[in-house]
Amino acid sequence: MKRYDTRADKLIELYLKSPILVDSFVSIIFFAVSRYKPLFIIKNIDKVNQLNIVSTLIGTCVSLAGFILAALTIIVTFKANIDSKRIETRCSSDNNEQLKVNNNFQSALHLLFSSQRYYNGIVEVFKGALKEFVLVFVVLYLSWVNSDSIKAGTFYGLTQVAVLAVALTITRSLGILFLILKAEDTKRVE
Repeated sequence: MKRYDTRADKLIELYLKSPILVDSFVSIIFFAVSRYKPLFIIKNIDKVNQLNIVSTLIGTCVSLAGFILAALTIIVTFKANIDSKRIETRCSSDNNEQLKVNNNFQSALHLLFSSQRYYNGIVEVFKGALKEFVLVFVVLYLSWVNSDSIKAGTFYGLTQVAVLAVALTITRSLGILFLILKAEDTKRVE
C-alpha cells in the first residue's frame, strides 16, 4: 500500500491515474452549477459568435493534440536511446557470454526514463491527453455541425465545458512536461 505525505499527493495520484474521468466529473459539476447560478458574469453571446468560438476550439484541440503527439514521440525516442546506451558491451568470463549493463545514470532524467513505472506513468498521462483532446474535438465538431438543433444556452454551456476540459488537459500535460524538464536539470549525486 502506498503512503502519501499529504491529501494533495493522494488527489494528484488519483487525477493522474484517471484524468479523463476526473476532468469529465469536474466539467459536469461546472456545467450543472453554471446552469443554475452563473459562475462568470458574461453577456449573452449570440449563436454566430458561439460558432466562431467552437470553430476556434476545434482548431485548438487539433493543434494541441499535435503538440502532445510530438512530445510523446520525443519521450519514446529518448527512452529508446537510454535503453540502447544501457547495454554497453559484451564481455566473456569463463567462456560464458554476459551482457554488461551500464547503470551509471548521468542525470535524474536518465534515471526517470530508466524506471519502467515512471516512464509508463508519463506515457499514460500523454496518451490520456491525446484521448481527451480527440474526445473534445469530436463533441465540438458534432455540436458545430448540428448547431441548428441545439439551444443557445446548451450550446453556450457545452462551450464552457470544452474550454474547461482543454484547460485542465493543458495544465496536466504541461505540469508533467515541466517536471520532466526540471529533472533534466538535476544531476545525479554520487
